[in-house]
Amino acid sequence: MAAKPENSNTNLERKGKLSFDKSLSCPNETGENPTTFKTHVFRGTFENKMFACIRRYEKDSLKLNLMCHTRETPPGEGKAIDEIQRDIDVLQQPKHLQENFIRYLCSEKDDDFFYVATEWCICSVEDLYEGKGNGFNWAKEKIDKELIKESLGEKEILRQAAEGLAFLHALGFVHRNLKPSNFLIAQLQQFRCDRFHYLVKLSDFRMSKKPIDCPIVSDTKGSKGWTYPKPATLNTEAKTSTYTSAGMYFSLVAFFITF
Repeated sequence: MAAKPENSNTNLERKGKLSFDKSLSCPNETGENPTTFKTHVFRGTFENKMFACIRRYEKDSLKLNLMCHTRETPPGEGKAIDEIQRDIDVLQQPKHLQENFIRYLCSEKDDDFFYVATEWCICSVEDLYEGKGNGFNWAKEKIDKELIKESLGEKEILRQAAEGLAFLHALGFVHRNLKPSNFLIAQLQQFRCDRFHYLVKLSDFRMSKKPIDCPIVSDTKGSKGWTYPKPATLNTEAKTSTYTSAGMYFSLVAFFITF
C-alpha cells in the first residue's frame, strides 16, 4: 500500500482528483519526441491518498498529423490522432492489471492543459545506469541505485520489461517508442516488513498504435537515438507484422546493450 502524502506544501495545485507540487517538475531532456518540450511531469497525489506521476500536456501541442491509413481510407487521406488520447486509450485497456504495466489513475483537464496520472515510480531504468542524480531522483527522493540493481539484476530487468511489452501486444497495441526511460521502476513495500521490492513498469503510450486498425506501416516513430531502421521497400500490409516484430526486437536488443 502506498504511503499517504502530506499536504503542508504551499506550492500544491489542485485539479479535480489530482494535486501536485509545482516546484517538483521533471526537467525536459534533449533528444526526445516533438511534444516533450511542452510537457511537464510532476510528483503529485491522487485523491489525496497515494502518490502519483502527473503528466501535464499543453493542449496546443497535442495534435499530431499522423496519417493512419485503414482499409477504408484511400491513399492521400487520413485522420489526425490525438497523442494524449492514444496514451489514455492504452492505459484504460487492461481489465486485469499486469504487474509490469503502468497503472492508470485518472485524467483531468482545464482550459490550457490535459493531466494524466499514473502510479508513482521512483526512477526509470535509464536513471539506474547513468551517473546523474547523486543518489536522488528529480523529485528529490533518495534512491539507492546499487540496491535496486542488486535486487533486480540485469536479466530480471529485461525479463520484466519483456513481460510488460508482451502484455501490451496481447492488448493489440505496439509501443513504437521503446527506450530505457520509458521503463519505470516502482518501489513497493513488502507486507509487514520494512524492506522493499521493485518492479519494472512499461509506460508512455503516446506513440502507440493498433496495427489491426492501422495496418499500413507509417513513418518511423520514436525518440532520437532509439528509432529502428526502416526498410526502404516496405510498403504492403503483408509485411507490416514482420516490420513491427523486427522493430520490437531491435529495440529490446538496444535496450539490453545499455546494461
